[in-house]
Amino acid sequence: MSKKIQETIHEDENIVWVKLDLGVWWPGYIHVSKGEIRFWDEDYVEVPKIGVDVNSPDEEKKVDEIPEVPEASSPALKFLDSLVPETDFKYMMFDDKLVTISNTGKELGEFCVTIEPTKHRNQDCFLVHANSHGAIDGVPCGTSITCYVTRNLETIEQHHHEYVNLDNCPLDRKTNIVKQETEYTVNRIITQGEAVERKNKTFSFDDMKGFISEGSNLLLHRLLIEKGMPDDDFQLVSFDSETNLCAATYKHLEERTQTVEAIELRVYGIERTINSKTDLPTTWQSYFTQDG
Repeated sequence: MSKKIQETIHEDENIVWVKLDLGVWWPGYIHVSKGEIRFWDEDYVEVPKIGVDVNSPDEEKKVDEIPEVPEASSPALKFLDSLVPETDFKYMMFDDKLVTISNTGKELGEFCVTIEPTKHRNQDCFLVHANSHGAIDGVPCGTSITCYVTRNLETIEQHHHEYVNLDNCPLDRKTNIVKQETEYTVNRIITQGEAVERKNKTFSFDDMKGFISEGSNLLLHRLLIEKGMPDDDFQLVSFDSETNLCAATYKHLEERTQTVEAIELRVYGIERTINSKTDLPTTWQSYFTQDG
């Protein structure tokens, strides 16, 4: 399994937490002098020193500027506005159940997604459930999402839960996004061992224009495969690991053949990148069959 650094939510005596590309958390320790993070399995990822301007090798500078609010691109907004529920979502309502494996072929757990039409707060919408659970080196970990999404992929409400059950220092993270009458509220509860941290934020509707949550992103991927991705710049808005608004870019990947249980399937890919202003970019590459 490749490891991509997405967040260091806690640092104590050089201990850090990082987020893997499967959406689960993993512990490691940082060598500040070497500018790298090592994982318990002895892999490492080279990174710039935290809080250091890499363009000034002779002088360390703290990054404390407030990031500008990103904006969704016109082609992406046009794509969302053009969605027609009766036709575009006709074949999107199905369940996925997949096995997650490492690069060496070892089974790590399972990943399940269900999408169905429903009503929430007197509004027609879609209910997205996603669960990814398993164990890495015997450590239980996973993530779950429950999200209500409008027919233009606007998030009405989302509950996101992540955990890593280490014996000596378990991590539990809950993030709730709710659309209120005048703004969005974001509440987070991070529990690490016996320490509990609570954070609250609010965002205006203007700042959240073109926002794609993790739940709506799952439905968006199916739509982009089924309808095709616009050739022009396709940028929306999402959260980074600290719930800061940032640009989320989507790119079409070349078709390729994937072997599944000795059967060769033609698959179609999408690359999604979260461009955080305060951390390294995080990229996912996902491949689907032609029906999404």
